Amino acid sequence: MLITTPNLTRPDDTYARLIATHDGLDEAESHALNARLILILMNHIGDHSVLAEALRLARDTKSRAP
Repeated sequence: MLITTPNLTRPDDTYARLIATHDGLDEAESHALNARLILILMNHIGDHSVLAEALRLARDTKSRAP
């Protein structure tokens, strides 16, 4: 089951780290980093139904994804 309520223990720090990870990268490098991060996290989750739900939610521009 996909958790869609806020679930980060340190959301501000986590967001700041994500932004800092992109520092100094050009657009193509930043997109590549995002793709690698997504694949790493997808592998960590592992559950096909959870991933399918997350992909659907991310694609749905009318929903309010976290």
